[in-house]
Amino acid sequence: MANSSYGKLINLSGCNLEIATQAILTLFPLDTFVEAPVKRMEVVGDRDAQVPIFATIQNVVDRAEGREVQIEALERFAFYAAAKSSFAIVRTSDPGPYGCFIFSKGVV
Repeated sequence: MANSSYGKLINLSGCNLEIATQAILTLFPLDTFVEAPVKRMEVVGDRDAQVPIFATIQNVVDRAEGREVQIEALERFAFYAAAKSSFAIVRTSDPGPYGCFIFSKGVV
């Protein structure tokens, strides 16, 4: 799949999603002026389904921000469209399904 974002691909091969997210959020505060500064893809065919990585990332972002952070689920193609306008893509080695998240940056 071609990288069509504005920024370059950041390769964190060898790192899982939980650790990568923890590290990123130490330098990258989430936007506090939007209702849901984190987006994820809905499980295809079951919009209410949950996979383990959803709760894991919810815990990571809540701890990093010191508050409950809303994560918005997007339909598959809406997620792809949002991802295309992202500044950068971070690739990890996490093997689990639905480990794609979009973070909206706040003020540094």
